Amino acid sequence: MHRKGCSSHRSPPDDTQMGSQGPQHQADMEAQRKEFEAWLHMENDKLTGILNNQRSLSEKELRIRQNTLKGLNAGVAWGQSQFRKLMAGQQNTSEEEDVELEELRYRWMLYKSKLKEAGDLRGLLKHKGLGGQGQEYVRAEKGNSGLSFLYRVCRVALPLQLLLLALLLLAFMLPLMDEGTGCSVSNNFARSFSIMLRYDGPPPT
Repeated sequence: MHRKGCSSHRSPPDDTQMGSQGPQHQADMEAQRKEFEAWLHMENDKLTGILNNQRSLSEKELRIRQNTLKGLNAGVAWGQSQFRKLMAGQQNTSEEEDVELEELRYRWMLYKSKLKEAGDLRGLLKHKGLGGQGQEYVRAEKGNSGLSFLYRVCRVALPLQLLLLALLLLAFMLPLMDEGTGCSVSNNFARSFSIMLRYDGPPPT
């Protein structure tokens, strides 16, 4: 019985062992936090550059932009996993560390919101049928619509121009026709008058 009681007796945990595990855990959490912050800062810079670029993009630039967004979305799963680990290790942290984690939480939520906004814009482009062409497609459509409008205007105006040209030619020809008719009438009158002057009969009484 005495032997059984001795075998069941457990010694309390060593204070030095607990102390060595505590600082090591804090060091690991600090390293994870710095790694996550560096990654989030880099990803956020990429996303901010995409959202702030409002100029017209070529097809190649749009393709690069879409690939960048795909990469950013693919990294969200890793970032969420790291963030959960940081939140799970939040116990027994100081007040200063709690403030840093809350600030990091805010930055992470803001980044995901901005990334979702960029994804919605890309979906809107696809919904409108722009696809990978983007604004280049819009410019091409505007150019094509302008050419189509010009073609319709020319097609309508051409018959009117031909009609106007015919009227101008007719206006030039009318004076020539009137001049020829007037000359023939005057010549006939002159001939009739000369015939009367050549009367060979007896003088009138």
